[in-house]
Amino acid sequence: GSSASDIGVSATTLTLSGASINTTSKFGIYAYTGSGSGGATLNHGLGGTPGLVIYKRRTGSSSWQVYHKSLGGTKYMNLDENTDAYTSDSTRFGGTDPTSTTITLGTHGNGNVTTILYAWCDVPGLQKFGQYEGNAEATEGNYIHLGFRPAILIIKDIDSTGYWYITDSERNPTNDTTTSYVWANATTAEQNDYTVDLLSDGFDLYATTGNLNATRTYIYMAWAE
Repeated sequence: GSSASDIGVSATTLTLSGASINTTSKFGIYAYTGSGSGGATLNHGLGGTPGLVIYKRRTGSSSWQVYHKSLGGTKYMNLDENTDAYTSDSTRFGGTDPTSTTITLGTHGNGNVTTILYAWCDVPGLQKFGQYEGNAEATEGNYIHLGFRPAILIIKDIDSTGYWYITDSERNPTNDTTTSYVWANATTAEQNDYTVDLLSDGFDLYATTGNLNATRTYIYMAWAE
């Protein structure tokens, strides 16, 4: 990992108190206090362009704010909520996509509070962030290619209200038509009423539910074993 001094920030709009970066897996964790101004840029030091950024204010009441490359910097979603699809707003990520060197933060992302931020880049064979179109097909399924077997898979409908679906290979070591999962935005116990096969090179959805495979657009986040 790298220290905070290896990363730096633009001008004086952020005070970075700590960071841990892995330039091989292209994953970074950053702790900072913002100034409340828009257009702050964090020099992330990952050596790639982040496809997924999640931050959380550490004081006060705030949701987990999500940037996904399929949505772009003018939109965001809340990981702990299912009250909407996406919100068009530039106060979270400054209306700008991350670049190979910087992550832009708006007035909320750069709020005058302590904040923790996580960033990942796509890495072939390790992690991938993308989108797919549901086909509402339970018999034939809906195959999404990743190039690796997912150890953790997160899915969210972006067209309408829907839950954040999380499944993993530890609770599902085999594809036996019973796929255990949890919701990121709910306190309900583990469930297993949807079939999602975790394959050697991707995943296959055998469901017609609006949370996974209706005729809507979905984003996914996948990490390899």
